[in-house]
Amino acid sequence: MIFVLFLLPVILAFPVYSISADSLSASNSFTFTGSQAGYGSGQAEDNDLLTWESGLGSAQELDGNIVLVSIFLSDDQNSWDFYDPQDVDTRNECLDYLGISTDWISESAQTWGAEPHFIYNWSEDPQLYYEAKIIASVTAYGDDPTGEVSDFIDQHVNTEELLDRYEADSIVFVAFVNTPLHKQYPSYTIPYDDKALSTFEVSYILTGCNGVKENPATYAHEILHSFGAPDLYRAGNPAFNYNIDERFTEYCETNYPNDIMLINYDVDTKESYYDHISNEISQITAYYIGWTYECPEADEFDLQPSQHLCQ
Repeated sequence: MIFVLFLLPVILAFPVYSISADSLSASNSFTFTGSQAGYGSGQAEDNDLLTWESGLGSAQELDGNIVLVSIFLSDDQNSWDFYDPQDVDTRNECLDYLGISTDWISESAQTWGAEPHFIYNWSEDPQLYYEAKIIASVTAYGDDPTGEVSDFIDQHVNTEELLDRYEADSIVFVAFVNTPLHKQYPSYTIPYDDKALSTFEVSYILTGCNGVKENPATYAHEILHSFGAPDLYRAGNPAFNYNIDERFTEYCETNYPNDIMLINYDVDTKESYYDHISNEISQITAYYIGWTYECPEADEFDLQPSQHLCQ
């Protein structure tokens, strides 16, 4: 059984409300559950599965106007210094990669009849940008920043005002962590569930991992988690992954080898791209993010239904 550690909310954080345009400017991803202990490869008992009684978490539907808030997060191991030109350049890259990833999601949606529009550009609206410092470590196994980051969002981000202003129903939070390239710790999204202490899911994008910069495909992968997309490569924690087991991940590797929730590099060249995304959204992922209500594999492999069907 997994016990998720929620830290006491000790906040050392500050929002940034006005930023000039001048001053702003390949690894596997996984869904972090607060512990590295696994359920094994078997499927979960019904009482371990998510019930979605509290709705779709922070993201709601992947359609229409979607507000994306960026938090540049410093912790006890990684920090941002925007007096340093290198950190400023890295922040500019984050904005560029957000644009590539959200544009790709919007273009992919056309196949399924959805029309998401992401509002993310903090150089146009500084209220989409924040800086925060927390005590917990984002990149320490077993540590969980949920409490502190959620407290920061509750105290400093006026989510209702942003949703009203942009006539949006959905809001996504991305926290950028300034990790060195040699860091062997991937980006992740802490999942929302009925028992969570947080109101919002947060995707933690690490700028460097395993010798390379995180690419736009990783950004898209993590953002899709907030709308319900499960990892299709990881079977070790079915209670947080729709009852996905090794038999299903092997099926996906054979039948959907280029799905964004399976890989974040080019399926043919094995290279990471930084100016485009060469992956795709399969019917399985489309089903779990609410773009289609049909997924034969869900019944075939005894998977938990899409949360978008449970409202």
